[in-house]
Amino acid sequence: MDESHGKTVGQVRELVGWIGAGRKLTQTGRITLADARTLVELLGTGDQMDPVIGDRRFKTKSSEELYHLNLLAEWAKSDRQ
Repeated sequence: MDESHGKTVGQVRELVGWIGAGRKLTQTGRITLADARTLVELLGTGDQMDPVIGDRRFKTKSSEELYHLNLLAEWAKSDRQ
């Protein structure tokens, strides 16, 4: 197993543990933005909240915009089934 695979598996496990008995999701089944802010840092996904490009700040409106966190969440969901 290469290092990146091990990191990803660890991130999915940590996410599943953090979700625990159940965290509130949005109506579309996504992680709430408040939880996403916590998880990006906790899991070290590398996603950037409210990115700044040039002199403009682009407000993150949904966890769906956070590619790596969203991918981990989808893997965690599929693991439950």
